This record gives sequence, C-alpha cells and structure tokens, in this order.
Amino acid sequence: MKKLILLSFMLMISSISAYAQNWTPLDTNTNSLLLDIDKDSIQFLNDYTCVYAVKMMKNSQQPKVIFIKADFSTSRLGVIEVEDYLSTTYNPKKVFVNSSAFLKPVNKNSVLKLSYDYTNAIYNEKRVGKSLKADIPQLTSYRSDYKAKNKNEYINNTAKELYKNWNPPKSAKNSSAIIIVKVGKDGSLQNYVFAQKSADEINNRAIMTAVEKSVPYAVFSDDIKTENVTLQFLFEYKKFRKTVK
Repeated sequence: MKKLILLSFMLMISSISAYAQNWTPLDTNTNSLLLDIDKDSIQFLNDYTCVYAVKMMKNSQQPKVIFIKADFSTSRLGVIEVEDYLSTTYNPKKVFVNSSAFLKPVNKNSVLKLSYDYTNAIYNEKRVGKSLKADIPQLTSYRSDYKAKNKNEYINNTAKELYKNWNPPKSAKNSSAIIIVKVGKDGSLQNYVFAQKSADEINNRAIMTAVEKSVPYAVFSDDIKTENVTLQFLFEYKKFRKTVK
C-alpha cells in the first residue's frame, strides 16, 4: 500500500513539473522529416529577438528538440542547444535562462527557416499591434554612428563595451577565456569564436552574451582601411585585456 501511495505521489510530481507544450506542425513537404514548433515556448527577449523550441524527427528516428534564438532586425538565426526529446524532461524555460547562440544569416534552404518564418509572422503581428516597445528603425545604437579617432581608441572602446556587458558568474573566479571577434567596418558582428574556452561553461555563455549584446559595434576609424577587423579579447575574472591582430 505504501509503495502504491509513493508511486502515485511520484506520478503527481512528474505531471506537475512537466512543461506545458503546444506543438504545431510545420509543412516540410516530405514525410521523412517532421518539424513542429512549440507555440508555448515562444518568448520575446526584447523588441526584436525571440527564443523558441522546435521538435524534429527524421525517418521515424528519436526526435530531437532544437532550442533556437532569432533576431528579426538582422534576419539571423542561431541554435542554443540540441537534445533528445522526452516529454517528461522537456523544459525550454530552463534552457532559455542563458540564451547565448551564434547567429548566422537565415539560410533559405534550411528547414529551420520554416520556424523562423513562423515566429517572424508573430513578430510582425506584434509590431502592427504595437505590443512591442520599439520599431526596427529605433533599434540602432549610438555606437553605430560613433567613429573612433584612431585604431587604439577603437580597440579600447570596444573592450570597454564588452566589459560592461560581461556578467561573469562567481564560479568563473580564477578562470580565463580568449575570444576572437570579427567586426565589419559598419560595426556589424560578422563572426566570433573561442580561441580558448573558460573551464566554466556558464562563464563561456556570459562572454558570448557580452559579444552579442554589444552589437552594433562602432564604425571604423578613418585609419582602418579594411572591410573588417579581427579583435582578440582575454576575459579574466579580475582582469580584462584586449589585443588586435
């Protein structure tokens, strides 16, 4: 009897902790690939960025859930995390606590474009309904119009902006990381990659967040003649240095 009561209690806890799901199928034009988007997972982080989850199944294999971040002001998309889909453990809110992802231009040939188009339609509806705080023309930062006097000033100001947006966890103490950031002359973020990751994964995500949050970067100074520049930054818990190559 006690075992039966315990089992009933465990089932009740499981049902309570399960995340509400509202899977909506997206038309992939093929039966070998099924794609669904969880409408309940769609969450706007700001006026132009949202996160959401899609479930993908190929040829009746174990379905995967892909957690995605989309930027509608730049038409970019990034994968936050991928995991096997289990209804009992599925919890997008937990994943979205730190929604760092490298965003790339939306590939028109990618099946994930279906999910981008779906959420972009919702975004446009919200804009029309004025339920968002700002329109896209208002999203540009003063940094996009600011021009440094020289290369050193450009590097120093970029480092300060990254440092301001970096929120390292306490667990990152005594750890360090090096990240390489490629910036276009118009201040656009073209790419970034870790040259050396921190031993603390939460800190790595905090660094990625700082890089993305600093967009747009300042436009190039007149003495930078190239179309883009590669900057390398060292993140330490107590120190923050920058170099350029």
